[in-house]
Amino acid sequence: MITTQDTLLILRESRLGRIPPALFSTELLKEKGLPVVVLEYGSLKEAQPFVTQAFPRIRLQGPWIRFFPKALQPTLLLSWVFIQCVFLLAIAGRPKLLVAHGASEQVLALLLSKIFWIPFVIHAHEVYEKKDLKGKLSRFLFRLEKWAFKSASFVIFPEPKRAEVYRERYQFEGPAFIAANTPRLVSQPQARDLRKAYHLPSDSLIMGYLGGIGPANQLELALQALSFHPKVFFLVWGWGEKAYLEKLQSLAHVLGVSERFIYLGQLTENKLETLAGCDWSYCIYEPSLLRLKHAVHASNKFFEAMASGIPSLISSEMDFYRFNKEHSVGVCASSLTAEGISQAMKTLIENPSLRKNLGAHGRRVFENRFHYEHQFYKPLQAYQDLFAGYLEIWSFNEVYFPPQDLAKAA
Repeated sequence: MITTQDTLLILRESRLGRIPPALFSTELLKEKGLPVVVLEYGSLKEAQPFVTQAFPRIRLQGPWIRFFPKALQPTLLLSWVFIQCVFLLAIAGRPKLLVAHGASEQVLALLLSKIFWIPFVIHAHEVYEKKDLKGKLSRFLFRLEKWAFKSASFVIFPEPKRAEVYRERYQFEGPAFIAANTPRLVSQPQARDLRKAYHLPSDSLIMGYLGGIGPANQLELALQALSFHPKVFFLVWGWGEKAYLEKLQSLAHVLGVSERFIYLGQLTENKLETLAGCDWSYCIYEPSLLRLKHAVHASNKFFEAMASGIPSLISSEMDFYRFNKEHSVGVCASSLTAEGISQAMKTLIENPSLRKNLGAHGRRVFENRFHYEHQFYKPLQAYQDLFAGYLEIWSFNEVYFPPQDLAKAA
């Protein structure tokens, strides 16, 4: 049995690897010598092909929950996991610190902290408004979120505007840290020969998309824009609901681009190598939700393109526009329309030297400022201080950003 006595217990629904910064932060905490234990929970047994790291792991699986009405399953799961956690900590020992990576995890951490007097940290990957939530449990968790944030020892956000929104909404007083959702610092990935792998013409151009596949990512507009550029192939990989993927395939057929729209499924290996083999990355968001209105520092796919050394075709929303104006890592679509996206594609198609320069510059910016070791530098210090009992050295009501100068951080 894995002991939880005096550990740093990471709480995560499903599996840790579904949220890259949750995985990366846990790796860095472990590398710094903190006694990390990961507690994952869910209603179905799930393989771990995406996570090979040797963290001590506890899996709370409740496959029996699927036999209950679907509307009751989320509430039953959370209630069952809470009871299991109480018994687990009573037997396996009181952790020294809890870390929550999600809404239900925040409530678990809040309740367990009250019972066992354990400090906890919230790593807030998403932000929501009440009108965007569906289901009674989601709205219940939203109501409890205020108390979780006010009780947390400190919180971590991927970008500053989300911190401002939640600071104003909940008036919490603990320190807030900013750590963008970026990959870890690794050498530039070796590009796959995608034309050979997928039998594409030698003079073709490849636009890549990786990540969650859904309506918010404006893939329909990408397909419409694709119809104007016959040499461009669109390679897409990641998870998406079957109905939405079928909708995209149907639209591609109607537009006459089905042979140039290639869905690769979920890649368990060579994800960044595949991205590096593309000529540019597609990174567009429809800013209808709060979490998509301030997305630039929260976008994994945006920084993964930089890490891979290729430019991005990106939104013209103000956050993306300002970032690109400062760092020059891609081309902004002039509008969230097929015409606006097509024009940005045309710029990238007609300027191979621009693509090369933007990609190389993006890689340099990633190496200097936007890798996760740098982004997580101050939160890592705060974790170490809290674990040692020295949190008071961090000022309350202050938002802490990554250091601007790597030399000073070293």
